[in-house]
Amino acid sequence: MRFVEIDAWIATAERLVAEPFPAHQEGRDGGVSEPGLHIAMLVESQDCWDDDAYDAMEPTLRAFEEMRDRLTEALTARWGSPVFVDLGAALDRALAGEQWGGDTPSNTPTSP
Repeated sequence: MRFVEIDAWIATAERLVAEPFPAHQEGRDGGVSEPGLHIAMLVESQDCWDDDAYDAMEPTLRAFEEMRDRLTEALTARWGSPVFVDLGAALDRALAGEQWGGDTPSNTPTSP
């Protein structure tokens, strides 16, 4: 992973922090926004459903963990320590087809 990617990801985070939340879910290039949240696709892997892709799963997982750790370090240096947010309830509502905006770091932090 190059540092250029980290810089682009931080720029994306800064843009999203400054963007207002929409009143209703809106798809956009590389993500989605809805009341209380923005989601941005920073990187994605290939599907790992067939036997050939299964062999790529472990190295892909290691690469994603390294990217996550580097991004966490960069964001921590810029904005301070991260806050753990439990998104379990939001996931349950999303899987049930309900809106799940509002479960944001500003109103649901918990201890790790």
